[in-house]
Amino acid sequence: MFLAHDDTMHVLAQNLEKAIDTASVQKKLETVRTELAQTQQNILQAAQSGEDIEALAEKLDILKRRETHLEGEAVQQKQKAARIREMKDYLAQPAASEVAYDEKLVRKFIEKITVYDDRCVVRFKSGVDVTVTG
Repeated sequence: MFLAHDDTMHVLAQNLEKAIDTASVQKKLETVRTELAQTQQNILQAAQSGEDIEALAEKLDILKRRETHLEGEAVQQKQKAARIREMKDYLAQPAASEVAYDEKLVRKFIEKITVYDDRCVVRFKSGVDVTVTG
C-alpha cells in the first residue's frame, strides 16, 4: 500500500529532523575548536616556560583530526538537507492522475530498494527509508 500524498509529506517532515541533526554536529565542532584554541595556548605557555610539549602536541593532532572529521560530517549533512528539500519540493507539486515510471527521477532520489517477502524498503538518497507493504 502506497502512502497518500499528505501522509508522505507528514512522514517526510517527521524524518527530516531525524535525518539531519546539524545542530549537534555544529555544537561538537564548536567544542573541538574551543579545545584546539586552548591547547594551542597551553603549548605556547609550555614552550615559553621550557616544559615538554609532546603530550600537548599529540592532543593538538587528535583535535585537528576530529575537527576535520566533523567538518566532513557537516558538509554531508548540508548535502543531505539539500536532497531532502529537493524531494520535499517535488512531492509538494500537485500529483498527476497517472503515475509513470521516470528513470531520471528514480536515479535522482532513490539510493536502493530492498525487496523482502512481505514488504519493500525504499531508501532515498536523503537517508529516509519508506516501507511499502501490501
